[in-house]
Amino acid sequence: MHAPIPLGDSAYRDGQTLRVPFTASQVDSALKVGLVDVLSAEDEQKLLDYYVGG
Repeated sequence: MHAPIPLGDSAYRDGQTLRVPFTASQVDSALKVGLVDVLSAEDEQKLLDYYVGG
């Protein structure tokens, strides 16, 4: 399963490491999805609500 995260406030550190403003615990608790190329609008909204408030 995958746990997509918003990348709006992320940044590359040293050109190779992507840093995101969420803890591992937050990501572990988030909505999990299978191997999909596109999130449904409903799942995308759930994730945005979870991470940034909707």
